[in-house]
Amino acid sequence: MQAFESALVDVVRESRESVVAIRAQDVTTPVAASPRLRGRRIPHTSGAGFFIHPDGYILTNDHVVHDAVDIYVTLSGGERLEATLTGTDANTDLAVIKVELDEPARVMPPGDSDAAQVGQFVISLGNPLSLDFSANIGIISAKGRGNLIGGGDGDLIRYQDFIQTDAYMNRGNSGGPLINLRGEAIGVNSMIRTQGRDSDEYIGLGFAIPMKIAASVSADIIEHGHVIRGWLGIEFRSTPEGIRVLRVVPGSPAQVGDLRAGDVITAVDGVDLRGGAPHVEPAFKWTIATAPLDTGIPFAISRDGTSETLTVALQQMPDEYSGVTRLRFPLVSALGVRVRPLPAEAAVVHGFDKGDEGLIIEDVSRDGVAAAAGVGRGALIVSVGGLTVYTTESLEATLRHAAGSSSRPISIEIKLRNTAGTKKLAIPSEPFRKLLEDKD
Repeated sequence: MQAFESALVDVVRESRESVVAIRAQDVTTPVAASPRLRGRRIPHTSGAGFFIHPDGYILTNDHVVHDAVDIYVTLSGGERLEATLTGTDANTDLAVIKVELDEPARVMPPGDSDAAQVGQFVISLGNPLSLDFSANIGIISAKGRGNLIGGGDGDLIRYQDFIQTDAYMNRGNSGGPLINLRGEAIGVNSMIRTQGRDSDEYIGLGFAIPMKIAASVSADIIEHGHVIRGWLGIEFRSTPEGIRVLRVVPGSPAQVGDLRAGDVITAVDGVDLRGGAPHVEPAFKWTIATAPLDTGIPFAISRDGTSETLTVALQQMPDEYSGVTRLRFPLVSALGVRVRPLPAEAAVVHGFDKGDEGLIIEDVSRDGVAAAAGVGRGALIVSVGGLTVYTTESLEATLRHAAGSSSRPISIEIKLRNTAGTKKLAIPSEPFRKLLEDKD
């Protein structure tokens, strides 16, 4: 026991220099933060992070720094520095920030999250309840936890493959490392389960993002500013037989590769997807997300009772699905919609009149401007401020033009499925003007 205790002391001491406290000013909190603050802009949040590169790059949670105006980092020695945002990935609740240092940062060594086992001792490091640098020990209770979060476009953590632990986590632990007894980060603390929706009370259920995911995401963010992610282009449901295709997006790699609605995908590139176990859906999503692009990948499928193999070449995920929308299209993000183009030739198939075109709303965030104005999923955005829109880029540009040229409400023309004519809605310009002013 004394040897064990001594080992713990050494590991925590060695890890301390790699961990930082984070305070972000004027933050919009997404779902992974405190349930009481869901989706609201608040004066500040506190969290943690750890150095992953000697040049001062720090890994943390997206919800700790989400849309923050200012980000400050406190090092283990007490020095307070202003940080800049390198990039975020809401789909995994991860973000990378950077500070300027006089000397190379003490990097937290990454561990093998796949090799971690249930029952293994782990230590959660962070700043719970603003108490700088706390360490809590526990064990891994489970792996491959998914389906923990749901919601609209801005709320969904798409890639869920959490490590569950009973090592204490509270607000402020978010973004800190979950380390093994060798001092290696095997996860990033992300969220807790509480007694109820409006509670912050910790009840012994903490969840960390595996380092396998965090390392891949952070490497892309550091190199590109955002994540390069594979895209298949289907809607699906996990079943005991495999991944059942519900819908194929027109023009997607899935359609080009001849995947069809009703097909059951039983394996992708050798990854077995049968059995309906909780880890199957996260495994499928992550296999697609990290597969090489523009390279034929084998898909084993069952179609009408017959087994066959298709070769599908994945493409880079479009901005609308990848989380880049928030960075490249902040006004569209404030509007609170996820859209995709509707070409005129496809209008009738989607319940509109022949020749109609614009942007179909695929999702509406409950906290966005669109939801407050009564705009719903499935509607077609025809024009903004009298200007037609065909792409996310044009929607961003028309919102920018309308908000920048007048303080009057912005007119958005929409059309509903199977409904004659269009209707115009007036939405406030103030949220968009504020974004433009903040950016200036």
